[in-house]
Amino acid sequence: MGNSHLVRLRRIRDLISQGDRYDTSHTRLVCYSGSGFTGELLQVAQQESAELISLDHLYA
Repeated sequence: MGNSHLVRLRRIRDLISQGDRYDTSHTRLVCYSGSGFTGELLQVAQQESAELISLDHLYA
């Protein structure tokens, strides 16, 4: 899973917030992956406080 997945989630969150119908100020971006995350995504997620959930994390 790469950075493009996080970019997509950000875009969806931004589109939802534009309608002023939903408050997305506390929305957390979370990616789940069974095969792992790219180094770029790991770095970006840490900077943005996005959460990355791997299989090891799920079954720990």
